[in-house]
Amino acid sequence: MYTAGWKGWSVLLLAQDAVFILGATTFLLAGEHYGTSQHPQAVSYPGPFVDTDSETRLPAYFLWYVVTAWAPPAVVIPCAGIIWLASKGQAALAAATLIPYLMVLIAQVLTEECFKRRCSPMWPQVPMVYMAYRFWQLLRSCWLSTLLPMPTWLEFLSLWCLYGSSILALS
Repeated sequence: MYTAGWKGWSVLLLAQDAVFILGATTFLLAGEHYGTSQHPQAVSYPGPFVDTDSETRLPAYFLWYVVTAWAPPAVVIPCAGIIWLASKGQAALAAATLIPYLMVLIAQVLTEECFKRRCSPMWPQVPMVYMAYRFWQLLRSCWLSTLLPMPTWLEFLSLWCLYGSSILALS
């Protein structure tokens, strides 16, 4: 019932997100290259959660935070929505709404981890670059809900996941 209008949109939105990921990665790599080539004497970024003895230790609350505050709204609930839509024969609807969100989220986590392992001075900038795109995805989701038929629960789920992950990126 929803597949007629959603198939074209899903390919277009996935392509748009892929272009953003490529552009964001290029921007971050260019910033890193410029910073290290123009200021070779600068001390490299030690990374997050570095103690006085130069050991990286996660805070005691970090695992609890990821499991309870970050994972359910950012990963678990959208994956459940994708599975539910696919089981109802509405895979194109899932591909246009939730899969692009998860694709960009996975790219963000991988980019953050890559820059963190390299002790890049651009590591703290990764969430800020991706957060701006989260707001674009939020607006795009609102716009899509007015163009094509979308179940009400999916509108709220899309808005909640995108807004929630944007707020969590700020914390």
